[in-house]
Amino acid sequence: MQIPGWNLGITGAAYLATAAMLSAVFHELGHALCAASLGVPMLSCGVFLLIVWPGAFVQLDDKSLARRTPSERMRISSAGIWHNVVLAVAASAAIRALPTLLAPAYANARIQPMGVVVVQVDAAASPSLLASLQQGDRIVKLNRGGIAGGIPGWKAMLEDAAAGGAGTADELVGRLLPSRCASLSADFFEQPQCDSARDCPRGQICMAPRIARSGDRILHLDLCSAGLSDQCQTRRLTFVGDPHELAAYVLVSEHVPRHWIFPLWLPVVAETLLRYVVSLNAALAVLNAVPAFDLDGQRLLADGMRVLAGSGGVLRLAADGALGAAEHATVAAAALCLCLLAAYAVVGAVVGG
Repeated sequence: MQIPGWNLGITGAAYLATAAMLSAVFHELGHALCAASLGVPMLSCGVFLLIVWPGAFVQLDDKSLARRTPSERMRISSAGIWHNVVLAVAASAAIRALPTLLAPAYANARIQPMGVVVVQVDAAASPSLLASLQQGDRIVKLNRGGIAGGIPGWKAMLEDAAAGGAGTADELVGRLLPSRCASLSADFFEQPQCDSARDCPRGQICMAPRIARSGDRILHLDLCSAGLSDQCQTRRLTFVGDPHELAAYVLVSEHVPRHWIFPLWLPVVAETLLRYVVSLNAALAVLNAVPAFDLDGQRLLADGMRVLAGSGGVLRLAADGALGAAEHATVAAAALCLCLLAAYAVVGAVVGG
């Protein structure tokens, strides 16, 4: 049984949980630091797990918070949002600077053309691919063309091959495997080669192998297993199949270790985690700015209207009435969304069996 809408594996879930916890802690740290700078004491703080979603909290002294001006409370409420924005920007900058940050330990294929290095071959790949590609193999050429530009260059060459740039397997297989004289029951590769039926004994025909899937391609991969060594002896792997299989099942990196002590997975893990941090913090900043029940946006809206309303009067009463109505509306909307989500999960579980 699969949870509807959940398409992350264990590795993706680990990235998501780690990034979510970092984002939540940094968000609450923003509230705590701003409150401390304004003299509002913190009563408690901690982290929690809501079913499967990690989070964090900071509890401030309500009496001390109530004595602050609306503009000061707005600063405290917005501090978490700004911390998420800052963390998203910092993580995005770190992704761009990753080749420079890792330069002492890893050479980067975008700066120095050297192909891409195989980090992992998925267990779902074809048996021949699992047996032929090894962790640490550096793919230096594809169809005799050098791979430049790191991962974008590798993916572009695969897309070109899938679009027909490498020729279909049916078009190329005759050049790789010459036609042979054979009966339909014969062992094809043990028969003599031929150019036409006239070259074959009586009762045999001249035939060439045909690939079962029309979209397959024949790709030549030149592999090097000696890291960055200039004396690398390359070996050639001939891949027959869909180029998208290479893109989907072969995890590659453009960061090539300068020494064997540096793990292949470190740059991949760092970049993937940073991308999760960027996405989650941008989403959390937008979500918390929404003026919905129990979000920072609700408190920002309330204190913002009080700032506009001044110390009292008709506008203040109107603002309080509007806030009360908004709270009831958001509670009802949240309850409706939870009911719909639960119904969707139950129906999906029943249908999925």
